[in-house]
Amino acid sequence: MTDDIDFLHIPPKPRNWGELFAITGGLQGTPIEEIVLGHPIHEYEFDSKDMRPCGRKNCERLHAHGWLVALTNGRFVHIGQDCASKYTAGAHVWNQKVSAYRGREEARIRKQAFVQIRLEAQEKQYWLDNTPAIDLAIALHRSFCDQANGPLLHEVEQRAERGRSVIEREFRLTEVERELRRAALEAGRTSDEPRAYVAQVETRTVASLIGLECFHPKNTPFVLKQELQQLVTTLLSWQPADDDRDAIRSMQRAKRDLAPLSNRLNTSLIAVEKFFTEANFKSLMNLTVVRAQGIISIERSGTIVRISRRAHWGRVA
Repeated sequence: MTDDIDFLHIPPKPRNWGELFAITGGLQGTPIEEIVLGHPIHEYEFDSKDMRPCGRKNCERLHAHGWLVALTNGRFVHIGQDCASKYTAGAHVWNQKVSAYRGREEARIRKQAFVQIRLEAQEKQYWLDNTPAIDLAIALHRSFCDQANGPLLHEVEQRAERGRSVIEREFRLTEVERELRRAALEAGRTSDEPRAYVAQVETRTVASLIGLECFHPKNTPFVLKQELQQLVTTLLSWQPADDDRDAIRSMQRAKRDLAPLSNRLNTSLIAVEKFFTEANFKSLMNLTVVRAQGIISIERSGTIVRISRRAHWGRVA
């Protein structure tokens, strides 16, 4: 029954009726007994608004979902999805062939998914191996952590976790300033109303920090590179059997983390560049903890951060 059927020259899956008829040559009136002896090579499903009869002899049922069947002598015919199983004594044989086809398709899709997963993992490995900015950012971040270890680093990490980029400071108002504010508050009041209260101290924004994201414990460049490398290594070393559906599904779930992880690492690299700037260091100098620690300057030289303190402070932890 497979005699004269050339499986080395299977045409591509048709996407519409035009492509299907180009393959079959418009073959019609094929006995169902001959179709059952053929082999389903593609399952197609076209627009349900454009239904047509199949190539089975005397078939008048319209369909848009069916099979492209390879016959002997390089011929192809199309048949509705259920035509062979409903209208022939050979339905059992046909159903076995359909099951075999679907088994091959599932195996092909699993293999294709496995190959795609490996390709994406290899691309991420190449990116990790050939992006110097990652290791430079890690070195810069680590240098700051070593120099700022203690209250300053704790303050920065706490601000990163809470998203507090604004630096505020309390200022004592002069009597003139208080009177100006009181006058603004009392505009429109009658003379018998009580005077407006104005506090002696007000909080003002004196600076704003940028790039704090790279100090969040889960978003440091080192942590994210480590997580991404571990995921890539796992995907590249995974060798599931072709018929291991659960393993392939697990790999696909793991692969979904590749893009988000690499995006987070990219975001962390950008945050490092934003944080370690002269302007941002000037903003850092406005932190109360900086003054309390006797810090007089924060400077960057390449991937090295230098924090200078007053002589009598030394290195305060």
